[in-house]
Formats: sequence, C-alpha cells, structure tokens
Amino acid sequence: MAIVTLKQQAAFPEVGQIRKGSAKIKNAQGNMVVGKDLGRKFRVVFYEGPGNKESAEKFAAAFGAEPEAIKFVLPFNSVDRVFDCWYESYTAGRLIARADGERFIRLIDPQTGTILVENGEPYTKFDPKQPVAVYTTANGKEVKLFAKPISRVKIFVPALERWVYMTVHSSSIYDAIHLTEQFAAISELAAVVNKGSIAGIPLVLSRRMTAITWVDSNGTAKRVEKGLLNIEIAPSYFAHALAQLGNSALSSGAVKALSAQSEVAIPEPTLVEIAGPDDDEGDYEEAPYEEVIEEAPVQAPAVKAPAPVQAPVQEPTQAPVKTEIDALIETLEAKLAQETNPGLRRMLEAKIAHAKTLAGGAK
Repeated sequence: MAIVTLKQQAAFPEVGQIRKGSAKIKNAQGNMVVGKDLGRKFRVVFYEGPGNKESAEKFAAAFGAEPEAIKFVLPFNSVDRVFDCWYESYTAGRLIARADGERFIRLIDPQTGTILVENGEPYTKFDPKQPVAVYTTANGKEVKLFAKPISRVKIFVPALERWVYMTVHSSSIYDAIHLTEQFAAISELAAVVNKGSIAGIPLVLSRRMTAITWVDSNGTAKRVEKGLLNIEIAPSYFAHALAQLGNSALSSGAVKALSAQSEVAIPEPTLVEIAGPDDDEGDYEEAPYEEVIEEAPVQAPAVKAPAPVQAPVQEPTQAPVKTEIDALIETLEAKLAQETNPGLRRMLEAKIAHAKTLAGGAK
C-alpha cells in the first residue's frame, strides 16, 4: 500500500535550468555578486548525471551555447502543471515565505524556524512593498527580506531526445504578466485548433527587448533595455492551425475575424513605479524601482501588478488613453456580437475584459 500522505503526480526528471543572467562573480571585496543580464540570450546549465553531458552537447548543437531562441513543447495538457508563479523569499536556500499576491500561503520565522502560516492559515495579508521578515545579524546589522515574484516554466525540449524537462527561471513581475497572458492565448487557440489540448504544440522561447527607465533611490532616472521572456507558437505550426480553423470554424468568417485581431490588438500595459527589487533570482543587478515603457502604438495606463496595491498612473497620458480604450472596447464588442465560434468568442471576451480593466485604471 502506498503512503497515503504522498501526493500522486506525474513528473519527468529535471536535467537543467535556463536563466536570463550570467553566473555570479566575485567582486573586489571577495564577495559573490550577481552577474550581468544577457540581453536577448539565455544561460543554460545542465546538472551532473547520466546522459546529461550528451544532452548538453545536443542542446548546444541545436541552439548554441547562449541561445536566443529555444524550441520546445509542453508535455502535459495543463498550464498549471508546467507554469507557476508565486511571491517567494529565501534565506540560505530555505523558503521562508510564499504568497499569491494577496495572502501568505507559507511563512516561517527565519530566526526561530517557527511556522507562522501553513497552507494559507491563519489568513495573513501580503503586501509586496513590505518585508516578509526583519531580523538582526550577530554583528548587529538589521536585515529586511522582501518577496520576489518567482516564475518557473517546465519545458520539454525535443532536441534532447529524452523524456526529461528543463526549468526556465525568472523573478521579473513583467515576465510573470507576459507569461500568464501568452499561455492564456495559447490555451484559447488550442481549444479551437487542437481539440483543447496544449500538449505537443510547438513553441519557441525567446527574449523581447523592452525600453526601461530605471529610477534609483536618489530619484535619478536612466534608460536601459531589458529582455522580457516571450513564448510564441512556432511558425511551422501556422499552416496546420489555419487548416484546423478552416475545418472547424471558417463558415462563420473566423479567419477574417482572427486576421483582424492585429488591427484591434490591445497594447501591452505600461507598468509604472512598482516598488521592490526585480533581479531575476540574483542573476544580475537591477535598480530597486522601475518604469517600463512598452513600444506600442498607444500608451496604456498603469495597471495593478499581481499584488493588492494599485500602481501609480502617469497623469499626462490618462485622458487620451481612456479615449482610445473606450473606442477599442466598442470595436471588440461589435465583433463579439457578430462572432458565432465559441473559441473565438472566448478570445474576444478575454480581450474585452482586459480592456475594461485598463479603462478602469485610467479613471
């Protein structure tokens, strides 16, 4: 008889990690510090183990030592089984806090080891701007620990020719938002063209460069570029997906509606002054405050990050953005009224809900 307290869940072995920054380096004082952001590239690390050296060689042959694009698929028909995102905080490699953006799921006193919250009980409100723990070191130094939005994506890389997975890591709130949106879009398309299954659809992982204005603690701003995680359906799948659309939904003009999506696409939100570090799990150094300016045809208003605190809004662009979003909502609702395909209706409804959220933030 199996141990009844063990959670039964299928999982392939993990053989490596994919990160956005270079490895840690030693500074002039002899301390290990975070490395540099790799821009459009990834750092790939394989664990030691049987067959992993050969897998590393196959990976490098297929994508290069520092790849800019990685072809992969999802082995399971559930986004929740391959993608998770939590606010987390660690000390000495031990998880001391995990939160869902509104409440703590787990919280441990880092000095005593006492479990303060377990499985969300007792209810304890979480605020990403506040430290999850404060303690004093042996030399009297006060240390404040903050939680970061940690995202993990488990990917199956066919080029390895093994039933194993690799984990993509990020601690950027913007990556978390983009990945959530992109997986939702892939799931919606799969509902129409792949019998509702996201498993096996060829995907490509890359980084999209985004202009960022950093504001340090002294109020000094500087412009930098940061590569955000980006997941797209592989171009090779387009013909098949289009054929499936033709078989299932084109009688209602679905192709025309799908092609028109680009004409009414909602510009990605501008995230403004979200407090807290955003440094990809220590892979590279970043400033404590940032303002992202997406390269979109219309600047969108500030939106709420996955935390209960509303981000500030850039006042100079409020009125015109609100007008554009109102017009966009009317256009989408008109298309929804004419659309009969269930899958495309869900996609339009999701866009309308997103647009109304942005409209509410512009008030």
